[in-house]
Amino acid sequence: MKKEYIVFSNQLAGYLMMNKFPLKRMGKSDKQGSNLNIFFFNESEDLLSKVEEFKSIKK
Repeated sequence: MKKEYIVFSNQLAGYLMMNKFPLKRMGKSDKQGSNLNIFFFNESEDLLSKVEEFKSIKK
């Protein structure tokens, strides 16, 4: 089973999906009163590289 990479940012999740990383599944936070989305991707070297690219763009 592949390791999952968890994303809490809607913007980062959208960026990854626009760059051809398929969303494995999606959930909601179980914190009471929170409407936070949680996104799950298959972790890979390419995905981690795109996450770093996103972080450098958003500085």
